[in-house]
Order: sequence, then structure tokens, then C-alpha cells
Amino acid sequence: MAQEVARRSPLERALDAIERVGNKVPHPVVIFLGLIVLLVVLSHVFYVAGTSVTFEQAYVSEHVDPSAEQFVLGVEVVVSAYLACTDNMPSGSAMKLGDVLTTRSGRTIEVVNTDAEGRLVMSDVIALANEDSVDAIVDIATLTGACLAALGPAAAGVIGTSPDLVEQVRDASVRTDEKVWELPLERAYRPWLDSEIADIKNLGGESAGAIVAALFLAEQVGDTPWSHLDIAGPMRVDVDTAWRVKEATGFGARLLAEVAAHFRVPA
Repeated sequence: MAQEVARRSPLERALDAIERVGNKVPHPVVIFLGLIVLLVVLSHVFYVAGTSVTFEQAYVSEHVDPSAEQFVLGVEVVVSAYLACTDNMPSGSAMKLGDVLTTRSGRTIEVVNTDAEGRLVMSDVIALANEDSVDAIVDIATLTGACLAALGPAAAGVIGTSPDLVEQVRDASVRTDEKVWELPLERAYRPWLDSEIADIKNLGGESAGAIVAALFLAEQVGDTPWSHLDIAGPMRVDVDTAWRVKEATGFGARLLAEVAAHFRVPA
């Protein structure tokens, strides 16, 4: 999927798996984009929203977007890290509206907005994580402008299929002063993602964008306990604020390490 998003770009794309081995644990945990047993990081090398550019700040500096990948875990667990790298630049061969893409898991996605590409890349990484039969997935990404609009730069949105795992993330948030606010995984909005030509669309509805994006990811997760952090707001600040310095904040680094340090297999 990273190749589809950045089709024929001169930049290299990769889905890299990194394993850091600590003391063996009886239940490997998946943490996505920065966490426990499975760390999955969504990183745009350069981001310009493809052909669906809709607002003046439609690009994010390559120094800012990888915010949450900039940390090192020091906990006594086995960590598998997945780094999904891509760019999203327009060209004659770029992904376009109306394309139907096939994910690693075999599901098909109708592209109705090329600016909703992060979730496309993440769908493949989630599928790869599930192939490792992990006990939980926690993903973190600068996913939606809707979450930034709803919560501002002070807090990230958290949402998931496992109340126990979401609670672990919220507890870690309190201990690390990396604020999160829980959003509902409202299944009533799922029909907004229905497609007539594919299993699902990559965007749907005119509201609740952060929730709809989470519903899209939830389709890829299956039965694995899952929690999603949307850090589009706190990924950067305009001025120094408490422990967060101007520009890229590295938000999520301490939170994820804290979840890893106190992780328990979700009930």
C-alpha cells in the first residue's frame, strides 16, 4: 500500500520491521506506531495530500510528521517495530480518485480522497501485525485534521475496540502528562464507508472524521484488541509549552513507553 500511495515516486518506500529483544514475555503485545510488542510507525517522508489538496497548510514538513517515531523504548519486553514510510506527491502516475486498491489482507479499498492516504498505509501494517498473532495493537498516527479541529493541540484522541486497552492508554497518559481524550467508536457511522465497487471507501461522511477514520482502521484489526491514538493536534506546537518544545513535540513517546512498562493482556 505504501507503494500505491507513492507510486513511481523517486523517493524510496519501505515497510521495515525492526525487532528489539528484551526479556521474553508470555504474551507478545502489539504496539503500533510506538508501543509495546508491536510498534508500528506511520511516517511520511514528505506530505502534500496528493491530488486532494484542500487547504493552505496541506503539507507537513518532513521534520514534523514523524513526530511519534522519535523515541527509544527502555522496557523489559520483546518489541517488534513496524515503520511504514511513504510520500504522497502528485504526478502522472500517482494514486488517483476512483482507484481500487487491494490491501495485504486481500480487502479492497475505493479511493475517494487522496488526502486520506495514511489509513491506507496503516491498513497493511495492521495486517502484517496480525500475521504475528499478537495480543494487542496500539497504533499512533497524525491521522486526521478532524481530530485537531475537535481537540486542538493540547490532547490526542484515543479510540478502540478494547475498553481495557484504551484504559491502559488513558492511565499512561495521566502518568506522563501526555493528554488524551476518548472518542466513541460509533458503529452507526460505518455505512458512510460503504462502497459499490470495493469492500470499503477510504473516506465517508461530512462529519466525525476522526471517528470514521478509526472505523476504517477497525475493519483491518479483526478480533485483536486495539487502541488508536490520533495525534494530529499535539504532534507540534507553535511555541514552547511546558515540556513540549516548538515544532515537532515527539508526543506519544513517553505515553507509549509507559503503556509498555505496565502492559497487561486485555481482558
